[in-house]
Amino acid sequence: MTPANGRVASYALAGLVEAERYVPGEEAQVIVPVLDLLDGPGGKRDRQILFGETVTVFDRNAGHAFVQAARDGYVGYVAKAGIGEPQ
Repeated sequence: MTPANGRVASYALAGLVEAERYVPGEEAQVIVPVLDLLDGPGGKRDRQILFGETVTVFDRNAGHAFVQAARDGYVGYVAKAGIGEPQ
């Protein structure tokens, strides 16, 4: 539930956690019926996010995005192809 992974962290966590960079994040929306929230890039499914739900994207890298789900605050990785511009 902490939007930080060592590589990137939310601006709100600057000075609280160590990261290479701190970003404000950008809003995106799930554009597929069900999107797996993974514990790491290509990792194990932790939760699922449904079509139309919003996420905050903190990083995009190698086919995955590091996000925080707006509905419940959970953090993890999703396939970049499963998110798009918010409607």
